[in-house]
Amino acid sequence: MYLYSKYPKVSHPEEVSRDTGIDLKNVLWGLRGNGGWFKESDALLKQGVVEQVEHGGSTYYRLAERGKSMIESMHKSQARIKR
Repeated sequence: MYLYSKYPKVSHPEEVSRDTGIDLKNVLWGLRGNGGWFKESDALLKQGVVEQVEHGGSTYYRLAERGKSMIESMHKSQARIKR
């Protein structure tokens, strides 16, 4: 949801960590996977939910169109449930 609130801007993982209170290591594992308990195949990047952007020697992430559509679909479903 954090990247959705920033869409279409990119965010650095440290920014995501700071603004959400989630440990940087866990942010990175969610975005890219770690090869351990959070498999790369389950990572948001691999699933096409986020995209990686290289700029000025740093790596940033933004919500991909697929991720944006997924969140908007969830919002619509929640609104229908509340009716």
